[in-house]
Amino acid sequence: MSKEIDLLIAERDISITLFNYAKACDQKNWSLLDEVFHESAIAIYGDPDGYHCNGLNEIKSFLSESLKTIGDAQHLLTNIQIEVKEHDALATSYLSALQMSNGSNPEPSQVWGKYNDTLVKDNGLWKIVRKELKIFFSK
Repeated sequence: MSKEIDLLIAERDISITLFNYAKACDQKNWSLLDEVFHESAIAIYGDPDGYHCNGLNEIKSFLSESLKTIGDAQHLLTNIQIEVKEHDALATSYLSALQMSNGSNPEPSQVWGKYNDTLVKDNGLWKIVRKELKIFFSK
C-alpha cells in the first residue's frame, strides 16, 4: 500500500479509538476501554494538578466512580487533529458533553474541554498511552 493510504487508515483507526472512549463513557461500557487504552496508560483529568490515573485498571475505576451519578450522556468529539509518526501518534480533540444525573428528577450538566492523546499501535490496534483533559467549562 502507498504511504498516503497507510496514513489514512491510521487516522481512521485512531479516530475510532477516540470515539470508542466517548462511547465507553456515555454507555458506561468499561470493558470497551480495553480496546482504547494501553494497559500501562496514564490519564490526567483536569489541569496538570488534576486527577492522575496510572494504568488501565485505575482509569476504569476512576471513570466508573466519577460517572456513577450520570444517567444519559452525550460525549461529542470535534476538531480532531491527528499527527501520525513512525511508531506513535498524537491526537487533539475538543469535547462537549451533556450529561443528565440519575434519579427521579434528573438535572443536566455540561463539560467542555480539550483532549491531548498520545497513542501507540499495540497488536494491530491504536491505543492511548497518555490522555490529558483540560477542562474549559464545567457546570
